[in-house]
Amino acid sequence: MRFRGSTHHPGDLRVGAAQLLQMTFFGGLAVSMVGRSMLPAAAAEFLNNNQMLTFGLLFGCNVLSGKLIATGAFEIFYEGTPVWSKLETGRFPALDELTSSIRRLGGAEIQRATAEADEEF
Repeated sequence: MRFRGSTHHPGDLRVGAAQLLQMTFFGGLAVSMVGRSMLPAAAAEFLNNNQMLTFGLLFGCNVLSGKLIATGAFEIFYEGTPVWSKLETGRFPALDELTSSIRRLGGAEIQRATAEADEEF
């Protein structure tokens, strides 16, 4: 029996927004650390007077970008047939739910493999 994992694509719009937020985060860090002299005087003064606010906003960009691309997917397929979907159910499967779903789909090969796994447990 073979298992494989992969990532679940969150969608092009979410990925694009996350990349934009990441560029904002890193660009903002660079400007606030070493590039203040490139800014207009009013912007440089604002950064000097509001450093915590600036870093808080940049940190928020970083957190939001991570949230946009995190899908929480836990999808299990057996020979192309879905066995379990966390996206549909909103939760992880219990071990007995997962093994019974696999046994229903798989026949003798799966029953033999899960019996061996149960013995090892």
